[in-house]
Amino acid sequence: WLFVHFETAKDCRHIVIHADHPPAEPTTIWQPGQTVVDGPRLLTVPADLPEQEYFLHVGVFDHEGKGGRLLDSYAGGTLRVTREARAWEELGPPRLDPQEVTRRRAALAARIPAESRATLQTAGWRLDLDRASGAWALTDRATGVLWTSDPARPRFGEVVLRNGERSAVWRIDRFDEVRSASHELRLVSRPSIGGKPCGTSLMFTIRPVADPDGFRLAYSTESHGPWQVARVRLLDNAFDMTEEEGGRIYVPHRLGIERLAEKALPGSEQWRTYDSLSMAMCGVVKSGSALLVNWEDVDTRLSVHNSWPDLPLVPGRRMTGVSLEIDAPQGVCTIHPLGRGDYVTIAQAYRLLAKAKGWLKTWSDKRKSFPTVDAIFGASDFKPFVLSRVLPSSVFSRDKKERVHLGFTFDEVAQCAEHWRRDLGIDRAFVVLAGWIHRGYDVGHPDVLPAAPECGGNEGLAQAARRIKACGYLFGLHDNYQDMYEDAPSWGQAWLNKNAAGVAKKGGNWNGGQAWQVCAVKQVELAARPKTNLPEIVRLFSPTIYFIDTVFAWGLVTCEDPAHPMTRLDDLKWKSRLCLLAKQHFGLFGSEEGREWAVPCADYLEGIFGHQTDSPPGSVIPLFPLVYSDCVQIMTHQGNRIGPGDEKKMADHILFAEMSLPRFGGHLYWKQAREEGVKLTPLVPVVKFLGDRKFAITYRWKLGQPIAWEGSFFVHFTQPKAKRAEGIVFQHDHTPKVPLSQWRPGIVEDGPYT
Repeated sequence: WLFVHFETAKDCRHIVIHADHPPAEPTTIWQPGQTVVDGPRLLTVPADLPEQEYFLHVGVFDHEGKGGRLLDSYAGGTLRVTREARAWEELGPPRLDPQEVTRRRAALAARIPAESRATLQTAGWRLDLDRASGAWALTDRATGVLWTSDPARPRFGEVVLRNGERSAVWRIDRFDEVRSASHELRLVSRPSIGGKPCGTSLMFTIRPVADPDGFRLAYSTESHGPWQVARVRLLDNAFDMTEEEGGRIYVPHRLGIERLAEKALPGSEQWRTYDSLSMAMCGVVKSGSALLVNWEDVDTRLSVHNSWPDLPLVPGRRMTGVSLEIDAPQGVCTIHPLGRGDYVTIAQAYRLLAKAKGWLKTWSDKRKSFPTVDAIFGASDFKPFVLSRVLPSSVFSRDKKERVHLGFTFDEVAQCAEHWRRDLGIDRAFVVLAGWIHRGYDVGHPDVLPAAPECGGNEGLAQAARRIKACGYLFGLHDNYQDMYEDAPSWGQAWLNKNAAGVAKKGGNWNGGQAWQVCAVKQVELAARPKTNLPEIVRLFSPTIYFIDTVFAWGLVTCEDPAHPMTRLDDLKWKSRLCLLAKQHFGLFGSEEGREWAVPCADYLEGIFGHQTDSPPGSVIPLFPLVYSDCVQIMTHQGNRIGPGDEKKMADHILFAEMSLPRFGGHLYWKQAREEGVKLTPLVPVVKFLGDRKFAITYRWKLGQPIAWEGSFFVHFTQPKAKRAEGIVFQHDHTPKVPLSQWRPGIVEDGPYT
């Protein structure tokens, strides 16, 4: 990889901008005497970076080995950061003359000579392949639009081979064999390393598919020697489109995002399947013609590459294209020209493929096995945090002292439910208690029983459950099997996810301090323990809905423990089993964030809808809802509730026909005396600069009279040009170090915070 640093002094301890990245051309194919061009690259300068000269520190390092530097140079000199520089919106090349655009389109269409052309076609499309270079062109016969391989580089794809710690890259810019039949193309490539065959061959097969119309591009490998295929770039900067064609790419990041060629800045973005991608697909549109790309392997990465070329085969000056890399010796994708259409067309076409994959399970499908699903329709998620305990080892403990906050007793939660039903007339809801476990929220997992004694213990929770269900509401509990804490009675290394060296992998650092990842194989085993987990929870409290945290929010992982080894696909399968185990016990199930593989085993996804509510209008493309809206309910996160002043969030929920997580007070909040205009005034805080982009802040308040309730503060640091809603650059929402009920009238200081 290449490293790029902006530094205030010639020393890596003074880095202010970090832009390490893989080069455009892998170093394994660099040749002596060759001038290698990498870029242009887009670097984002923090808004608060001081205006001055910065040293440009560049080099090459061994990214996949021990990180050693192979080149280390300050020869790039210095760059000046100044507010007088042109804004990024003003950058970019001038547009081409319309006649030049026409000439370049014609040249691109004629790129593959007739004498070296291999063709596969149906009534809906035609695929032409250049036997000599591997370049290809796909014509959508419904619109006449031409989709091609990279117009800047006539090649088919790229292969990464490995031999122990050695690696090599083979560019497929020719085929050793091309076999053309009436309904199939077979392409063979035999990589060479150092000019000699390495004993490995790749077979690419292209054949038509239906529903929707398109073709299947698959590869398999054979190796007769030490070199093995580790990765294949099956699409290599393909389906390129320009600003002159109205080009745009649709990526299923969370709900969905759009990348426009006309706004493309040089650089690349990459997403991994079921980590930063919620669905294994993407779509492209140009000149009003739509195309869908679909795949299945979870070890697939999608990349979008933007550039500003000026080349005879590129009909524009801003170009964007798609790459698809699969980390496996065999793989497949399907490509579907859809005729005239847009992102709605793409989503509708993908529904057919999602059903074939087994992900598209509608409410009607689920009702056959779990008839209580109807109870979730039109139900808001009331989620009281009953007990929070922050241990000294937690990142949330600033003073390194244990803090306990009682938000509700179990009796108070039941009274809240009765208030919502009787006084407010809310007839459909699910009440899911967070922090009900023995030591409070995110502490001591997976040993959750008995229920928190501070809130009323097992008997109090059982009585509350009966009263909540008597209101006609679903009753649920919030649990976690991803994280294990060292102070848990069940603690043991045998449960944990491990790397190849046998070292346990860390999870998050939450209220209970540092947690460790539980292997998904063992998560199912822990959850199924009859005396301590789900079966006993059913016996004691009979929940009718259940929430297990982080199942979908945490990306897929591997486990190298020989006692329970696991690939990323295995992780998906075992986590699905965990969810279905919960559904079998309780009937309805939900977890955090959302991926399409969650749809068959979950009824609500908490958090993914925050992508819409927290984004500026028009910036989210609803790909996921268009595919799965009749299969699962999507919601905002428990920390992103709706209350007074959240008009946009409420409008988003109405527009998407999704239910909300309401914000409400603690204890018996509606019975507490309302203070007319609470006399709490913010004063100028005390701020101390600590260097290295850090500062300490102490908030100061003027309190007019005592406060009888507990609350938290939101603190937003804003800048007019920030992309987030309300101009938020970053925020420090927090619970004060001293609870509000303990504040006394006068000047109150809360801090310092770093």
